[in-house]
Amino acid sequence: MLCGYVLSDKETRYSTQIEQCGCVEGNRAELITQIESNPQFCRDQRAISYNYFVGTLKNDSIIYIKNSDNNILGACSIELGRWMIIYGICVPYDDSIKGIGTILLDKVKCIGELIKAYSITLSAKPSVSRFYKKNGFVTDEDDSDEDDSDEDDSDEDDYHIGINMIYKFEKTPATGGKRKTTSQKRKTTSQKRKTTSQKRKTTSQKRKTTSQKSKQKNKQRKITKKRNKKKYQKYHRS
Repeated sequence: MLCGYVLSDKETRYSTQIEQCGCVEGNRAELITQIESNPQFCRDQRAISYNYFVGTLKNDSIIYIKNSDNNILGACSIELGRWMIIYGICVPYDDSIKGIGTILLDKVKCIGELIKAYSITLSAKPSVSRFYKKNGFVTDEDDSDEDDSDEDDSDEDDYHIGINMIYKFEKTPATGGKRKTTSQKRKTTSQKRKTTSQKRKTTSQKRKTTSQKSKQKNKQRKITKKRNKKKYQKYHRS
């Protein structure tokens, strides 16, 4: 079995570490074509929606396992960085081969070690949470989406919402601070958007105020001009 990878545009800097974990760069178009040709790639979809997973293939970083015939045996979509995120793992049925999911997780852990990540987080449905626990993941009590009701969750039906889980590496952040959860990232982005929107409104109001002042000045000038004209005419008539 061989390990392959394709990276998102913003994560190409991690290629060296991924190759040190025994993976070789692959072709995204071929990866997508092969997985799209197999609607059963995510089995019965109890763990993750097939449509959602296919959607992640277009832009996310992907780690995958293939055999000598270039048949893909399983794939994992991830986000790389200090706080790694697994968006989904799919392994099609094959009675002759076992343990592909574990191999994928081992590769992701290896990459995390080399890029000095602090943790790997994911959301797992109860039906597969035991698998992740066997591979060192625990329930993540710090990451909850309860306060994200104001966010746009248009993909919620496709995303495998479930138990938030985390795999922690032995190291801790040098700053001693807590990790920034997925939920917190969403809130920060939302707050930035609101702040930008408020700044735009403030700028717009200032422009309106300036415009109104300008109109008042022009109006006053016209009134003053009319008064001066009347005085001038009155003076010359007399």
